[in-house]
Amino acid sequence: MVRRILLFITAWSMLLVVLPTGTAAAQDDSSDPDEEASEPARYGDIELIETLADYDLLDEWIEASPVSPEASLLAVTDGGYLAKRQAFLNSLDTWAAQTESVRSDLARLDAAQSGVDDVLAAIVSVRESLVSDDRLRGPASDTLIVIGAALAQIAGSDVEAAEEDPSADPLAQAEALLRDIRVRADAELQVLNDAEAAVTNSGVNAFVGFDQLKVDLREAEQLVERGRTAVRPARERADRLAASALSEIPALHAARMLSPTEIDGLSVVTVDAYIRGAAGAECSVDWALLAGIGRIESNHGRLGGASVSRSGQVSSQILGPLLDGGATERADEQLEALIQSWWDSTRARVVNRWADESVELRGTRAQEASGNGFAVITDSDAGRLDGNDQWDRAVGPMQFLPETWSRWAADGNGDGISDPHNLYDAAAAAARFLCHLSDTRGSTPSSFLLGYNDSRSYVRRVLATAGDLRSATLPNP
Repeated sequence: MVRRILLFITAWSMLLVVLPTGTAAAQDDSSDPDEEASEPARYGDIELIETLADYDLLDEWIEASPVSPEASLLAVTDGGYLAKRQAFLNSLDTWAAQTESVRSDLARLDAAQSGVDDVLAAIVSVRESLVSDDRLRGPASDTLIVIGAALAQIAGSDVEAAEEDPSADPLAQAEALLRDIRVRADAELQVLNDAEAAVTNSGVNAFVGFDQLKVDLREAEQLVERGRTAVRPARERADRLAASALSEIPALHAARMLSPTEIDGLSVVTVDAYIRGAAGAECSVDWALLAGIGRIESNHGRLGGASVSRSGQVSSQILGPLLDGGATERADEQLEALIQSWWDSTRARVVNRWADESVELRGTRAQEASGNGFAVITDSDAGRLDGNDQWDRAVGPMQFLPETWSRWAADGNGDGISDPHNLYDAAAAAARFLCHLSDTRGSTPSSFLLGYNDSRSYVRRVLATAGDLRSATLPNP
């Protein structure tokens, strides 16, 4: 049974190499400098990002995410998540509308209270000046200077007229009363500031309406307090809506984790493994290059029906063929004939379109006819990673040989374990390995990728896949 699985995996791996994964232009290490620049496409969920930013919740969203900031903002195409996402956005809109109404009322209340304070300070300053200056002696009087300042202060304390009926709203009543007080205070101070008043009026008796203005200002202040009390329930509702919306975020992230994205249908977890693997490298590593390797090596951990879990663990081990140089017996002839038939059928569909690859295809099959065509690498790990204590073979979604893994192993998801069958760990290890290869084989991917797999066809496919993935940009929170 194991041999059957190995034969199937071998055939499937060769098909992945043959099938195209990108355009020829994407295989280049550099782009044409004369090419006209255009706004790049984006993989992000633009509506979600803009809504979170508008409501100042972007940081909360990112902090609650178990994946990288970039991956947390990817557009997801799964219907189940999208329904939850829309409900979340609707709840934010409801909260925002409620909050805006409360903020508007609170701003009006603050403005009304400030107006009361300004008018009271103005008339008190005039009254105190009149006590010390018993006659308004003309232009030289200090009191006239105080009156002028008070008039300016009252002029700056205006409040907007309320649209609703003030009889039903204490805030609107306060605003209406304050406007009336301003008019009366301004009129009295204008009289005191008149030249004739300066010689006919004296002392505190000159400010006839002072006491009534103070009484009315106190009433306006009480109306403002009643307005604050009236707003409190709406403010509490807004707070509850905000708390409810924020409480939905962890569940939304959980629903996103295994959902497909617009990046070649990869799950959020899969993309995150490549992003974090590249970000944690000691040199500059392109996440798309890691993804290109993952695509060619194991279809991003999905080879043979496997899947990637939330932690990055691949559901079933992906093992390459035994590197025994052909010593291992083949599977039974019936299964081989079935695979041969499937292979020939597949080749017939693709050979006309990619004629240049047909030569390699025939060469590969010729090798298979006389032996498995692979190198001889004896066991280096006592079968711990690859399940065979006689021969080595590549393991995991990034297809590390056990000996290579022992040198470049990494813990990409921070669980304290380095496991080649975990996509987070394998991607982080691949990034480390690529840094080493770029130092020792040359800085261009077309050069150092040959150290990962000494096949120019392989390198072309990896670079083409990476180029396709780079056709749009990751979110940049």
